[in-house]
Amino acid sequence: MNKIKKPLWNYQYSAPTAGKRLLLLAPEELPIAAPLIKKTLKLKYDSDFIPLKFFRPLNQDEYSNKSLELARALRQFNSEIKAGTYKDNVEDEIQLTLHIVSLVNMYCNQLFSDDGWKYIRKLISQAVKRSKSKTVYLDSTTFKLLSDYILMHKLDSPNEAISQLLTDSKIIDIDLDDD
Repeated sequence: MNKIKKPLWNYQYSAPTAGKRLLLLAPEELPIAAPLIKKTLKLKYDSDFIPLKFFRPLNQDEYSNKSLELARALRQFNSEIKAGTYKDNVEDEIQLTLHIVSLVNMYCNQLFSDDGWKYIRKLISQAVKRSKSKTVYLDSTTFKLLSDYILMHKLDSPNEAISQLLTDSKIIDIDLDDD
């Protein structure tokens, strides 16, 4: 978001006096957060998660209404994604207020407890980390050759070695094209 602060979480009891405050979702986080929110909503009826108190204490009707509205907002978000009309860049506070993420934030704040929202934020940060790194599988001989290359060139990591090899490959291709 450009110069726009992320919305703050409305705490169930009282805001912490020290430490980082919880934040609601920003528009660019919604594509990652939507499936995690849906999955967490299903935990309401999972006996293993009931003691964790991820949800605010609501009566069954209130919970049903709010979870239905949240599910409806997430379906609207999915249809915007499929139609290609979802925009995660917001210019000002007015656009943020009218954005689908504001509706999702409002219902999340009404349904999830402080601990439940911390859990969802943790899942989001893990998903972001996973999306930034990829796993490459190498057979043992290739890994041995790569390890030897790392030792020979005094590199720090396999990432560095692969990067170096790719750079060398590009240089060789350029030299061959010039000839």
